[in-house]
Amino acid sequence: MRTEILVPASSRVVTAAEVKDYLNFGSDDEDPIISSFIDVATEAVESYTGRTLVETTYRAWSSRTGEDLIIPRWPLISIVSAFDSDSNVSEYEQFGETIKFNVPSVMIFKAGYLRPASIASNVVSLVGHGYSDGDTVIIDGTSYTVSSSSSDQFTASGAPDGNSLVGYIPEPLKMAVRKHAALQYLKGSDMEMSSEVKSEIKKLRRQIAFA
Repeated sequence: MRTEILVPASSRVVTAAEVKDYLNFGSDDEDPIISSFIDVATEAVESYTGRTLVETTYRAWSSRTGEDLIIPRWPLISIVSAFDSDSNVSEYEQFGETIKFNVPSVMIFKAGYLRPASIASNVVSLVGHGYSDGDTVIIDGTSYTVSSSSSDQFTASGAPDGNSLVGYIPEPLKMAVRKHAALQYLKGSDMEMSSEVKSEIKKLRRQIAFA
């Protein structure tokens, strides 16, 4: 199976200001450099966990008839389309994280914890998190209440517009990005993920299963 990004994330999950706060560093002069390290850190955390932080659209190929295609990125938002080499719609069956095609096919799908508010229509799917009806989460000053129609959705109250993000992302994943970006900045170059960063991610292993 081969996978590529078709439409990249529209926003970063961690800001330069958050990394500077973690570093106790006040100047704005290094913001472009810090932002580039945030991008590298995000990619590293996503690759390590198989989790996508901000909504991204992917294209994946099944190379053989009847091949089991394991969705490589979670949480899954939706399967947008599936088609064969002649652009005909492909039939498939989904068994959890596994997709089985009748013919070699291409699948377009979206994954991510956070979605642009304008696209999400203020309703955010949270796959794999056991929140109860009526629970409230405050994210960046915005209140989200679990929908009465489904325990895995949040309805936003006064959600922001434009490219602002709505949703919930486990804090250890954000902290992993923040720490990895900060350590890269201190070193002055890209680096492998440290044991300190991996320890943040391991805090989630009791809550979610990484792909």
